[in-house]
Amino acid sequence: MTVIEPGAIRAALRFVPAHARTVLAGAGLYGLVFTVQSLLTVYAAAGSSGAALGGVIVALAAFFAFAAALAGYGRAALGLPQAGPFGLAFDADGLRMVWVALLVAVLCFTVLGTALLVLAFMLAALAMIGAERIGMSEPPEGFINIFALFGPGEWIVAGVLIAGFAVFSIWLFARLSLAVPATLEAGRIRILQVWPLSAKRFVAITASAGALLVPGLALVAGFNALAGAAFGVYPASAQSMVAATGEVTGPLALFAALSFVHGALKMILLTAPLTALFCALYARYRA
Repeated sequence: MTVIEPGAIRAALRFVPAHARTVLAGAGLYGLVFTVQSLLTVYAAAGSSGAALGGVIVALAAFFAFAAALAGYGRAALGLPQAGPFGLAFDADGLRMVWVALLVAVLCFTVLGTALLVLAFMLAALAMIGAERIGMSEPPEGFINIFALFGPGEWIVAGVLIAGFAVFSIWLFARLSLAVPATLEAGRIRILQVWPLSAKRFVAITASAGALLVPGLALVAGFNALAGAAFGVYPASAQSMVAATGEVTGPLALFAALSFVHGALKMILLTAPLTALFCALYARYRA
């Protein structure tokens, strides 16, 4: 069993410099929309209902911008003909990426929601065992912290259950991760059709994605921490711009600039390499 795919990781790392124009164009597009969304979120946090509604609308625009960038990245990684300036266009491929994201979200919500409900009942049963162990005959009034009823044994079982749910969630996402390249290549939505390709490859897909995801997340988090330490402004936190009185404080122009960089970095360090990785894995597994 292959534990990791170094060839696919190398292809993902080469993708960003090899297709810098497409990657930067997608990052700039998403970063711009994310900036507007962040500014509206600041005013929504300050209590503006109009800004809250605008934030929801712009969040949808950010999703479509992400889909357009994802389609452009995927086409470039698969060697397919590009569309639009710098390889970006919200065309049929972009619309398919929207549908893929929505259908995968519905599928994962259904499966993981059911698993989460089962987990909740199991944790409640553990709490009842803990309550019986300490001699609690009547439920307390008000809010009940079930974890406070856990003893060492219950904590061990709960840890195993929660870890199992986490592994199952990652397994499901890994099995569906090849839907993007399969859809782009076929020109039709392909989700469950990729299931056989990812069979028995959960470890390799997860480990390869983790090798890119962990350092990318660390760099984005490091940028946010440096921005907060240097300017007192956190690009991912609208609350850092709102005082306790509900008034917007701080330099909005600086917050907007940092938000743009934050959004662009997520595309450059996370979305582009991961898209290239899944495309490389798809090409390898279908061969």
